[in-house]
Amino acid sequence: MKKSFLYTGFAYFAVGVLFLLLAIGGIEERLNALFCGFAGAGIFPGLQMMYRYFYWNRPENRQRYAEKVEMEKIESHDERNVILRGRAAQYTLVWILCILAISIVLLSILGKLEMIAFAKPLILYLSVLLLLIFVLFQVVYQKLKQS
Repeated sequence: MKKSFLYTGFAYFAVGVLFLLLAIGGIEERLNALFCGFAGAGIFPGLQMMYRYFYWNRPENRQRYAEKVEMEKIESHDERNVILRGRAAQYTLVWILCILAISIVLLSILGKLEMIAFAKPLILYLSVLLLLIFVLFQVVYQKLKQS
């Protein structure tokens, strides 16, 4: 396993501890819950990455790790898996586009009924996001088609 995996684990852990100190220090009382969430999101994955690095770099586990990496390489290049990943991405994109479109319509209705005061910025944001996803899909598709 690469050393960069260990360094990434240390970085996650350090950022998590930093957010924990910010939460305990109470710089901004209203943000403490958010800082605690960021602390947990940094500390625990960091610890997991460091544990995995040390676990797989033990002499008795190196052979198993090499076999595991080889199997992952084979599976990632398997034609069936490539096709399934493409289909999963396609279905996910369609669902995301539908959810965004429905959200825009619902927010428009709620805004017209004056149930949500800030509907216009949300509608604008979701509309731009919907358009951006669609345009990015087309650009990436054309680039992949050319290569």
